[in-house]
Amino acid sequence: HSRKTKKRSNKIGKKVKTKVKEQKKRESELDTTDYGVELSRKLYPAIELLRDPQGLAESVLKRIQKTGANAFRFEYKLLALNFLTRLVGNHELMLLSLYPFLRRYMGGHQRDVTQILTYTVQSCHEQVPPEEVHGLLKTIAHNFITERCSGEQIAVGINACRAICARVPSSLVAEDSKALDDDDCGGGSTSITIDVEAFARDLAGYAKHRDRSVAVAGRSWTNFVREVYSSLLQGKDRGKTGAALHRAGEKPLQYGEQSVASGVAGADLLVEYEAKKATYLKQKEERMVRGEESNDSEMSEDEGDEEVTYEKMNDEVNSNSGSEGWVEVEESGGDEADDQEENEVAPTLVPVKTVNGKAIPISAEDNIAVEEKIKEGSNEVLDLSKMTREERAKLNQEISSTRVFTSADFEKMSKLVAREEKLKRDPRAAARLKRRRAQGKEFEELSDDESVDSDASDEGRVYVKGAASANDIMAEAKRKRANKMERLETILAGRDKFEHKHRVGGSTNTEKTRKKNFLMSKNSFANRTKQGSKETARRGTVKKTKKCNQNKHENKKRRRKL
Repeated sequence: HSRKTKKRSNKIGKKVKTKVKEQKKRESELDTTDYGVELSRKLYPAIELLRDPQGLAESVLKRIQKTGANAFRFEYKLLALNFLTRLVGNHELMLLSLYPFLRRYMGGHQRDVTQILTYTVQSCHEQVPPEEVHGLLKTIAHNFITERCSGEQIAVGINACRAICARVPSSLVAEDSKALDDDDCGGGSTSITIDVEAFARDLAGYAKHRDRSVAVAGRSWTNFVREVYSSLLQGKDRGKTGAALHRAGEKPLQYGEQSVASGVAGADLLVEYEAKKATYLKQKEERMVRGEESNDSEMSEDEGDEEVTYEKMNDEVNSNSGSEGWVEVEESGGDEADDQEENEVAPTLVPVKTVNGKAIPISAEDNIAVEEKIKEGSNEVLDLSKMTREERAKLNQEISSTRVFTSADFEKMSKLVAREEKLKRDPRAAARLKRRRAQGKEFEELSDDESVDSDASDEGRVYVKGAASANDIMAEAKRKRANKMERLETILAGRDKFEHKHRVGGSTNTEKTRKKNFLMSKNSFANRTKQGSKETARRGTVKKTKKCNQNKHENKKRRRKL
C-alpha cells in the first residue's frame, strides 16, 4: 500500500499547521521589545536630529521636479513630497519654490488629491510669506470650493483652508496699501493677493449649506475665524466672544511681527489648571461627605442606643457596689501649679484694621462682610477665556516673577501650551476636551505616564512637530440629505428586497436541490421513495382515469380568442 495517500497528506498538513500556530503563539508571548529604543524614538524623532535640513530639502525638491526618464513615478513622488513637506514644517524652512510646485497638483481631477492637500498643510508654518499662502488659498478655492463641485470636495477644500490659516494666521491680516505700492515700484512682483475679508465671509456662508459635511466644514471655519480674527466676519456670525474680541481690536500678528515673552510660557495656564483641579477635588470631597451623612446618622443612632444600655449597666453596677460598701478615696499629691495652668483660659483674638497708621478693632458687621468676601474669592475659579491679552500677559509676568517652578511644573506647562495650540487648530480636539470635562476626566490626561498627545487613537505613535494627517481635512462621513426628487425616486421604485428573504450564509440545501439538473436527480433515493411501488403507482392511474371519465361531459373545445 502506498504511503502517499491523500488522507495521510491531509493529516500531515493539519499537523504542520497546528505546529506553526503553536510556535507563533509562543513567539508572540515573548516580550522582545526594547523599551529604551521606543522611548528614545518618542522623545527624539530622527527628523529632528538632521545636520543640514535646508540643504537636504533643496536637494529633494530638485529631485522631485525632474521630468522625463529620470523622474519619479507618481507613487514615489508622493512619498518624497510627504518627507519634504514634513521636513519643511518641522524645521520651519524657507523653501519658496515648493508652493508653486504644489499648486500644480491641486486639481479636482488629480489622483490622491487629499494626500497632496495634507502635504500642503504640513509645509505651512509661521515663517511662510502671506503671498505664497494666498496663492494656495486661491487655487484651492477655484478648484474645490465652487458650486460645480460635489459636497465632499467643497468640505475638503474648506477644511484645508482652515488648517492652512491656522498654521499661518498672518495670512488673514491684510497688508498696508503703502507697503504694497512700495513693493510694486521696486520691480515686477508676481505675488498673489486676495481680498481676505470677502474670502472669509464667503466660506462662512457655507455653514448653512444643505449638505451636512459642507455645513460642518463651514461652521468649523466660522468658529476658527471667530476666535482668531473676528473682525473679518459679519456681525451676525461673530457671536458673543467674537463681538467682544472685535470691540477689543484683537487680531493676529502681521508677517514678521513677534510677541515678546514677558514670562514663562504657560504659567497662566498652569495656575488656571491648578485652580480648577483644586475646586474639582473640593467639590468631589463635599459630594462624598454628603453621601456618607446618612451612614453617619445611622451609626450615631446605634451608638446612642449602646450608650443608653451602657449607662443602665453602670447604674446597676453602682447600685450593687453601693450595697457591698465600697468607699470613695480622694486622690492626693496634685500640684497647685498644674491646677492653675488647667484653669487658665486662652485670650480671645480681636480682628484689627489699620486706619491712618493706627490699629482699630473691626466691628462684628465688618468682620462678617470680610468673611463673606473671603468665601466668595475662594469659590471663584480663574478663567483665562474671559481675560484680554494684556491681562493674561500681566498675570503671566506676575506668576513668573513670584513663583519657583519645579521640573514637573515645566512638564505640565509644556503639555498645556501644546494642548492650547491643538485646540486652536483642530475643532475635534476641542470637542474631545469638552467631553472629558463633562465626564470629569480633564485632569487625568496630564498625568506623568501620558505623552503630549494623549489621544487614545495615537497610542504608540511618534509625535512629530508640524505633521498633519488626512483625517484633519476629510469631509464628515455622514449620510447626505436627499432632496425631494431623490426621495420620490426611492418611493416609486418600491422595496423589492425584504429583510426576511436574506439570510446569513449561502443557499440552503432545498434551494440547491431545486436548482439541480433533473437528469442528475431522476434516479436519486428521494425520488425513488416518492414514487413508491408499482401497485401504488397503478392505484394513482386508476383514480385519475375514473375522475376523467366522470368529468368528460364538462370538457368543451377551447376556441382561440380573436
